Amino acid sequence: MTDLESPDLETSAAALMRVLTETCAERMGIVRIKKRKPPPWWNQSLDRELSNLRRWRTRLRNARNAFGKRVIRNSYEKLKQRFNMNCFKARRDSWRSFVTDIGNREPWGPVYTWLKTGGLRPSQNLPVSIRRENGSFTDSLEETGKRLIEILVPGDTSDGESPEQTAIRAVTGVRVGSFDPETGEDEPPNACDVEEVKRAIWRMDPKKSPGADGITAKILRQAWPVLAEHITNVFNVCLRSRMFPNAWKLARLVVILKSTGKDRAEAKSYRPISLLPVVSKALEHVIIDRIRADTDPSMSKRQFGFTKNLSTVDAMHHALNWTKSRQEKYVFAVFLDISGAFDCLWWAQLVVDMRSAGCRSGLVELTKSYLDGRRAVMQIGDRTVAKTLTKGCPQGSEYGPDLWKLAVNPLLSADPPAGTEIIAYADDLALLISGENRAELGVVETNYSAEHRYGRSSENSPSPRPSRRPSGLREIYPGQTWISDSAL
Repeated sequence: MTDLESPDLETSAAALMRVLTETCAERMGIVRIKKRKPPPWWNQSLDRELSNLRRWRTRLRNARNAFGKRVIRNSYEKLKQRFNMNCFKARRDSWRSFVTDIGNREPWGPVYTWLKTGGLRPSQNLPVSIRRENGSFTDSLEETGKRLIEILVPGDTSDGESPEQTAIRAVTGVRVGSFDPETGEDEPPNACDVEEVKRAIWRMDPKKSPGADGITAKILRQAWPVLAEHITNVFNVCLRSRMFPNAWKLARLVVILKSTGKDRAEAKSYRPISLLPVVSKALEHVIIDRIRADTDPSMSKRQFGFTKNLSTVDAMHHALNWTKSRQEKYVFAVFLDISGAFDCLWWAQLVVDMRSAGCRSGLVELTKSYLDGRRAVMQIGDRTVAKTLTKGCPQGSEYGPDLWKLAVNPLLSADPPAGTEIIAYADDLALLISGENRAELGVVETNYSAEHRYGRSSENSPSPRPSRRPSGLREIYPGQTWISDSAL
């Protein structure tokens, strides 16, 4: 317990995790798989019919002569046919009741989810082989895992960088796989108290999946009366030193299919979810609150995602109201989806965007430490593959949404020219352009030049929803996207 009070961040963080793990192993035991429950349409009548059917099957198996076996088989087949029909009717009636009652009460609830996914969870039935770049297929679990983690967790590189990007690296101190310390002289972030840490822990769902350590938010809540002061001490050591503990940088990577309609043999059809230590996520909450206090005044009002009290409905209202307010005859909309937004976030430009938004150097340095040396470990079958992150932010973290908001903010903050508007919901963008005739919709005024700095990979590019890409919208350059003066 003395290590919990250590002024050294790594020692105190490791001691905290050791205490939690050892206590759980001693007091809680191992969770056993519960007995499978019957489906909701099952009833006592079907249970009796099944028991009777099993008895007739036993009699058929033990029949001694051909005549007796034939008579028993006929009776067994009739009982089996009636049982199957009763099961079908029970399923049908249960489904109708479910759709009528639950569907009417919760239109976006379980019925909608079932219809959207077809009744299968996206993580079910993952293939053991996926397509290589040359069109052939992987021939081992290890190769499949490496291929998935290579595509879903792309790495940074300095190859082919422009002089501007090299200059950004020099200014921010972001190298490929490493960081230079911040040179600012700001005070460390404000210390946290016990109540703030408790709020951060209680904000997490106790039923969410844990990280590689197996510690859930429920366990952390139960341990809170004993470890409250120790957890708060570790968090304050982190804030004072502007360092994030290395013990909390390991993510258990879970790969899920984006939707049932995606090609299961294609690596890009899957989404990587990082299961992080819950203690780490609580600390992220504390840090993010301080970042928001510095940067919220600079955030664009055109961002409706990851923003308190705003939703997709507000984004649609804004688009409709802007459209109705135009005097022109036409309004043209281009919907862009940023491919790999979180996974391809370029750290060097992110540091620039944090400074531009007014974030103090102490929080910038703490963010650098949070990103530096992060590792993702994925289990596929009996094989384990791992990779060190050099760009992007973990999907499933508390940090990720706010880092993305900071990265896309320069694009949204610039005032668009008359007759144009841009609206964002997370990584989905809508460009609205008005004009008197269709010819005007193909030209944007020459004073329109917007920079969107969010990635360093051509994989992280805007994907227009229309099947035909509008002329003038250029491909993303490493490090930034330019919507040119003559775009659209």
